[in-house]
Amino acid sequence: MSITIENLKAIATQQRKLSSQLPNEFIAFITDYQLKDDKRGKESLFLNLKLNDGEAIVKYTSYHILDLANALEKLGFTSLEGAKGKPLKWKHKSYLMGYPRPLPIEKV
Repeated sequence: MSITIENLKAIATQQRKLSSQLPNEFIAFITDYQLKDDKRGKESLFLNLKLNDGEAIVKYTSYHILDLANALEKLGFTSLEGAKGKPLKWKHKSYLMGYPRPLPIEKV
């Protein structure tokens, strides 16, 4: 596969955001996910989200994962794979520890 200069420019202009840089509410869909150890050795879920203006990678630790699971279940999903590629409205939830994390609140 040949990669053109235009391909490289398109990749470079995609904006990657941290969870803390996302608006309080936004629409995005899950493009990928990984369950792996973070840099501190804690098992964490990393969600890749696609937004209109770029991408974001959001980390959920054991402290946040149950809320994410409950939010997805409330929307009728039984797995992350089932939610992958579906446009969802997300809203940040604040926690006593750490940064707020976005949770899906409705199907779009």
